[in-house]
Amino acid sequence: MARGRFSVFGMGIELRCPAGTFEALAALWRGLLAIEPGGAELSRIHCVIDLEAGRSAPELPAAGATFETSYLSVRKDGGSVVFGCGPSWLRAEGGEAVTGSLEDTFWSRPPAAQRDFFVACFVTVGRQHGFWGLHANGVSRGPGGTLVVGPSGSGKTTLSLAMLGVGWRTLGDDSIVLQREGDAVMAVAVRRLFAFTPTTIQRFPEVERGVVAGLGPDEKILTDLAPIYPDSFQRSCRPSVLLFPRIVDEQLSQSSALSRGQAMGALMQQSGSPIFLDAALVRPQMEVLASLVRQTRAFEVRLGRDLLERPGDVVRRLEDLRGE
Repeated sequence: MARGRFSVFGMGIELRCPAGTFEALAALWRGLLAIEPGGAELSRIHCVIDLEAGRSAPELPAAGATFETSYLSVRKDGGSVVFGCGPSWLRAEGGEAVTGSLEDTFWSRPPAAQRDFFVACFVTVGRQHGFWGLHANGVSRGPGGTLVVGPSGSGKTTLSLAMLGVGWRTLGDDSIVLQREGDAVMAVAVRRLFAFTPTTIQRFPEVERGVVAGLGPDEKILTDLAPIYPDSFQRSCRPSVLLFPRIVDEQLSQSSALSRGQAMGALMQQSGSPIFLDAALVRPQMEVLASLVRQTRAFEVRLGRDLLERPGDVVRRLEDLRGE
């Protein structure tokens, strides 16, 4: 059995599995996720992941909290959460141990399925250690960061791409975690690659040379922006602005300020399914979200057609919201 240490969004993990699986999985993680190899310098190992092919999948009750897509299943079973990707599975027991089995078919799965299989597990385990997942893109320019928060189809990835085009940096696409650092709430990257719809790539053809995988089961195309925007990736930022975009059938994009209560409600909607959150963790998660709201200014952004026609103009108007 091989073993090695990694840091994913600041959470220390130790991977134990057969040597061939270890090398393949380490390469997969490096390609898809904001993950770093670690050694003795890691101050703490939060979770041990023990994998071996051929293990029998756990028997699950017919009833229980479930979440399913065409390529991923998540089921809560008492105090543990089980993740499935075809015949491969992971079982998170609290926050300190994950066991599972990666079958041969896992390596032929679409990269988006492989990514989400482990991201879902890592974020679930991270909750036990003060790392709180948020459906958002993180971008930064200058001393403060901006979180672009919203569901799929809200325009957050397209807006983030437009911001990259005028010199902003990115914490990856679609998923970040929040954690306390002293009196501040920090946003930390989870994913490294972006996932674009074919329409977005048509509108921003420069990103086509970063494509690393064709259309996936999520109807998006995985893209590495490093060749197009070198040194644009950033692992963390201290957010000072929250943007909640939505696409509208209008020519001009416009923004309006949100109250703290409105911002808190919108953040809660993008903070993961409550059915998978232990009751004891609800309060600390809400406290982190409330702290984030207090340290930021929040705005609804109605994205019009000008985002695709004149993206730089839209971003420059949004930059004024930072008040710097």
